[in-house]
Amino acid sequence: MLNFIKKFIENLIYGKKRGGLYDEKDVRNFGSSALYTPKKEDLVNETFIVFDPTPLDQYDSDFCVGFGGAYQGEATEGRVCSGAYLFAMAKKLQGTFTTWGTSILQMCRARQKFGVCKKELWDYKAGKRDYFANWDNIPIEAHKDAEEHKSSSYWELNIPFGWSIFDAIRAHLWHFKDQKVFIDTGNNAHNITVIGYSRERGSLICKDSY
Repeated sequence: MLNFIKKFIENLIYGKKRGGLYDEKDVRNFGSSALYTPKKEDLVNETFIVFDPTPLDQYDSDFCVGFGGAYQGEATEGRVCSGAYLFAMAKKLQGTFTTWGTSILQMCRARQKFGVCKKELWDYKAGKRDYFANWDNIPIEAHKDAEEHKSSSYWELNIPFGWSIFDAIRAHLWHFKDQKVFIDTGNNAHNITVIGYSRERGSLICKDSY
């Protein structure tokens, strides 16, 4: 009953605004197979976490993809990063901040082109979605900070023939763990970030932003 009441209250506050992920492809995108082809013996059956980032909350926004990028940013840059900044800059690449959601691809492009600033320089406040999604509102200080923290590459996960998506994700996470590579994915219009594997549960370990 308590869980039902909680979900009911959340629906009154946020409605259906918790999503924000849509699919998008780029024919120029080289897949993970250009870097690594997993083998069955590469599957390690032990619990591991690539990196455990600080939990972030997107509140009533559609910024889930940006927050996924912020988790990756913390892993590689060593500080809590702004999901709102990445979302806004992804929307800049799209040319509009008023449409709902963005793609993982646009977020990756934004992180490579503009970088990502630390969280406190562009920290989302509930109820102000359009303000924080509008890149024109971002202070110069945040842009200068982000400039020093760009990603160098991104790629799409290839699923080898005969492999399940589950095993392909597990193998790639283990192989690239020293580089602190996460995998962003999702369904039902919501992004989640895969950060590890649990042998005890036989499941992937994910970080959410809602």
